[in-house]
Amino acid sequence: MRVAFVVIEFPILSQTFVLNQITGLIEHPEVWLEMGKADSAYVEKSHDIDKLNDRRVEMYQQLLVK
Repeated sequence: MRVAFVVIEFPILSQTFVLNQITGLIEHPEVWLEMGKADSAYVEKSHDIDKLNDRRVEMYQQLLVK
């Protein structure tokens, strides 16, 4: 059973939606490990310090050219 999901952009969520997600997680602890692994993989991929530094260097170089 898939109770929650990983979002890239955070939409405006209703209180009912959030409550249902939290309740679903409480009622289904078997998904916690899978979600934790997926969250860790996302963070490692999206927040790699070397990639972030490379992006910042590119941004600064573009600003210097202007």
